[in-house]
Amino acid sequence: MGLNELDKTLEKLKSYKETVVTYLSMLYSLKSKINFGKGEYCLQLEFSWKDVLRNDYSTSYNINFEYYSAYFNLAMLYVQMGKLLAKTTDDIKLKEGIKHFQTAAWIFDHIKQEIPVSIPTQETPPDMSSNYLSYVCLYNIILLVFIYVHGSSSNEAAGHS
Repeated sequence: MGLNELDKTLEKLKSYKETVVTYLSMLYSLKSKINFGKGEYCLQLEFSWKDVLRNDYSTSYNINFEYYSAYFNLAMLYVQMGKLLAKTTDDIKLKEGIKHFQTAAWIFDHIKQEIPVSIPTQETPPDMSSNYLSYVCLYNIILLVFIYVHGSSSNEAAGHS
């Protein structure tokens, strides 16, 4: 992937990220203003999520389900931006990629901590389970270390410090 193509792809991912952040902000605001659920005085809006582990859809009337699904997607955008920047030898871009992996790991960890108190266990999809989110956090940390070591050794071999 050429530098120009990398920059274009990165800009698209950043644009998607901003869209998700705006959506999360709107959901956060709605959570405090509207009762969502199946009750008589609730807004009965069904949210769905495609579970990557089962390749199946999960649904819920709980707005937290939608909120954490979108939050998960935000983390995945950070992973994709990190992976994209890990392919470069530019120190500044590598550091930006590392920050993206750190942010993704933080988001996954945050979701892992919040889901048990926000979504009933029977409505939690497998790819948002504590075990899977721990795995994803560890995966991102391993990628961070690999990129750091690989980037450092590549730059030393090229005579950069």
